Amino acid sequence: LCDWSSDVCSSDLLDIDALQTLALAERLRACVAAVPIIDSRLGQSHPLTISIGAAVWEASTGQPCEPGALQQLADECLYEAKNGGRNRVVCRRFGEAIDPPSPE
Repeated sequence: LCDWSSDVCSSDLLDIDALQTLALAERLRACVAAVPIIDSRLGQSHPLTISIGAAVWEASTGQPCEPGALQQLADECLYEAKNGGRNRVVCRRFGEAIDPPSPE
């Protein structure tokens, strides 16, 4: 992971397909949401949320991939997640929407 700004980071995952990426991002989102921020001065807890945008290139498709295009798609997914109400995951495989996994 690398910090790109005060609130955005990026990660490259190898040998993971689109559905695995989506499932991993959903688990990360749920883990963050499960740990509220505690304000000890006021004795209150506040929910913590995360919006995740993921772009996936699968070599098995045979489609060439430019890193800049993949980053652009991830950025678009992130803004879609934020604009869709936050605390969401949006994952795309070069224009294809990927349905979230069924809740366990």
